[in-house]
Amino acid sequence: MYLILETPSFSVYFNSTCLFLIFVIMKDNKLVMPFGKYKGKELSEVPNGYLLYLYDRHFLTGWLKEYAENNIQVLKYRTLKYNTETKSK
Repeated sequence: MYLILETPSFSVYFNSTCLFLIFVIMKDNKLVMPFGKYKGKELSEVPNGYLLYLYDRHFLTGWLKEYAENNIQVLKYRTLKYNTETKSK
């Protein structure tokens, strides 16, 4: 993935494997959720289960889908851990 344009509010990457542009919305150099219930929130603030829900239902595209695929094991582990902890309380 190659960075081709960067501004204070977003970055544009060119993904040579898929041949499309990826617009990444940034806030203070952190990834930001572009839509939905958590729109405008940093990805670190978005619940893992919510990202998994969107991914499993094929609602994610572009850079957000790539992010979920690259972090799928961590998202699943944290969601399972959270669900286990909340059920035991």
